[in-house]
Order: sequence, then C-alpha cells, then structure tokens
Amino acid sequence: MSRLAGVSVLITGATSGIGRAAALELSALGAQVALVARSRAALRAAGLAVAERGGTAIEVVGDVIDPASARDAVEHAAAEFGSLDILVNSAGTAALGPFVDGAAHQWQAMVETNLLGALYTAGAAVEHLKAAATGPRRTADLITIGSVARYAAKAGTAVYAATKSAVASWSEGLRQELEPHGVRVAVIEPGLVDTALTAGLLRGDRAALTAQDVADAIAYMVTRPPHLAVTQAVLRPMGTRR
Repeated sequence: MSRLAGVSVLITGATSGIGRAAALELSALGAQVALVARSRAALRAAGLAVAERGGTAIEVVGDVIDPASARDAVEHAAAEFGSLDILVNSAGTAALGPFVDGAAHQWQAMVETNLLGALYTAGAAVEHLKAAATGPRRTADLITIGSVARYAAKAGTAVYAATKSAVASWSEGLRQELEPHGVRVAVIEPGLVDTALTAGLLRGDRAALTAQDVADAIAYMVTRPPHLAVTQAVLRPMGTRR
C-alpha cells in the first residue's frame, strides 16, 4: 500500500514500543520516516527493521528534553525530506509507585519527557507542518501519545497522570490554534499497552493493548481526507490478555 507515498514523518521515541510500531506501520504505507531517539545503536536496529520491510527511514540521534536537540532533529528531518507532514510525539517515560516514595529526579524526568519533550518538538515543527498543509496533501498532522490515566489518576500514578492530563489540555489548545492553518492536532489516549514501559503492570490475564493497536490508530488518523480531523482517540483493552 502507498497511501502515504511522498509523506514525511518524524517520530520521537521511535526505537521501542508505540514509536517503533508507528514507524513500521507508517513506512509500510509509503511514508518516509525520521526515527528520533537517544541511542544510536537502538536507532540502527529500528532503521534496519523499517528497511527490511521495504520502507524508508533516516536515523536522527536526539533528546527531546533538550530544546536545542529537539529543534535540530526536526530541522534535520525537514531538510532531508524537503518537508515535514506529520509529527508523532511518542517519547515517554513512567516511574510508578507511591508519590511519597518517589524522588524529585523521577518526577522531573516524567515532566520533561512526557510534556516538555512534546512541547519542544512541536514548537520546532509547527512552521514546517503549516507549510506542508499548503501542499498537495492539503493537511498536516501532529499526534501526541497521551493516556487514559489522565481521566482518573490511581494510587501510584499521580505524577504520570498529571503529565498526561497536561498533554491533553495542551493538545486541545494547540488544535484550535492550528486548525485555521490546516494542521490537525490529535491526542491518542490508550489504556494499558504491553510494552517495556509497562512490564511491571502486566500480571496474570490482565487485558492489555499492543503497540500495534496504537500504531493502527495513528495510521487511521493520518489517512483521513483533509476535511476530516480525528482529534482524540481513547483506546481501551477488552477481555483478558491475549
């Protein structure tokens, strides 16, 4: 399939979990994908996985919690591809457990990665996305991975849930700012996803989504016609663990 032929995508946190699944899915649809993460070795492995499936990817070492690094990653991808049509903010981290047992560096890491990392990357990408929306595709997309945790924080998720709540509020405000420019802004809020990030939460037959489930939602959003924006998707597992 080539529904995204000629479309350029930047994905943060692209070497594992949802980010990696999104890279494989979107490249399979014909997109050229910029993989952004901190580990050069992990990027190489992700890039090879895309190539083995016939996709096109470039590997960009970058750290989204550093504004300059996030900006450089965006500019590198835009220069390499000639445009930037889609940004997927997938980089994230979680340190779960009682708040009183937590440490300042854990809280800081979640705020910096889950919230500020998305802001820094989006801030660098907005003008490129606005320009892309004037091209043949007649739209551009900015998607951020949130969480259902923002609806009902539970014991042990206080700070993580706070960052995801902030992401949702920011996405909605930005959606209204960029809609007149043809840029669709969306947040995907999955329940428990079976990734390395949630390994400690998967017990017994507890139901969980897969990273591919979320990648499918991303692909659905970005392949809608330009007159249609799916601005929020809440994904919840059903039944027992597969």
